[in-house]
Amino acid sequence: MLTNLGPLGQPYFKLSSKFGHSDSTITIMAPILVSFVGCPVSLESMEQYSKTNELPISSNRRLLQHLESKINLPLALVCVDQGDVDQYYLCCFADCSGRQYDTRELLAIVIPHAFDQLRKSSHLNFGDLHRLVVSRATYSSYDQSGKIREGNRIGGGHV
Repeated sequence: MLTNLGPLGQPYFKLSSKFGHSDSTITIMAPILVSFVGCPVSLESMEQYSKTNELPISSNRRLLQHLESKINLPLALVCVDQGDVDQYYLCCFADCSGRQYDTRELLAIVIPHAFDQLRKSSHLNFGDLHRLVVSRATYSSYDQSGKIREGNRIGGGHV
């Protein structure tokens, strides 16, 4: 989310969660890139999935923990700020360190079989797989104890 302009007019972004205001425990202000591999999923679909599985609607933390427990794979939820509309992606790989990945590197990231199965079997109405580098995004990822994952990268096995 664009919150301020820094030196030389570079945007500074606030990493926090829009889906689940109570989960916004870390705020990082920095001009960063977020690179990720994931599938678009609508806010409505996430809310419906949460209701169906008796998860708090206001918490992307519980949604991610629930999905991770099904596939035993770390996941991240990336929300790309597209101006008036935000687009959410459920990701098997995400890096918010600011490192810019080139096309070959993103294409070399292996999609875990468990993530592919989740895409096909869940009721989240996933879109097609995307491999993107964006400059306006929020990033959420939690371990099974509910704590924000240490580091700034999840997943990323290469061929």
